[in-house]
Amino acid sequence: MPHRHAVIIYPIKTLEVVDAINSLIPIVDGMNQEGPGSLTNQLYYYKNEIFLNLPYKLSDGKVEFTPPDEFIEVLNNLQ
Repeated sequence: MPHRHAVIIYPIKTLEVVDAINSLIPIVDGMNQEGPGSLTNQLYYYKNEIFLNLPYKLSDGKVEFTPPDEFIEVLNNLQ
């Protein structure tokens, strides 16, 4: 939810999610900066009524994604 007018959702079914995350991070961050009504520039994984923060940093146009162990486990179980 980068701002009050948008929610971006991506289904996690294959390892293509890794490419999607690298594309979504700058989009979410940019939408949050533009507003209006900015809510968060964070990325989350949602499952079983739990939101897990997927931390990242943007530096000099480069994405540094540091997923928690719980999310890495999800990725390891994908084909």
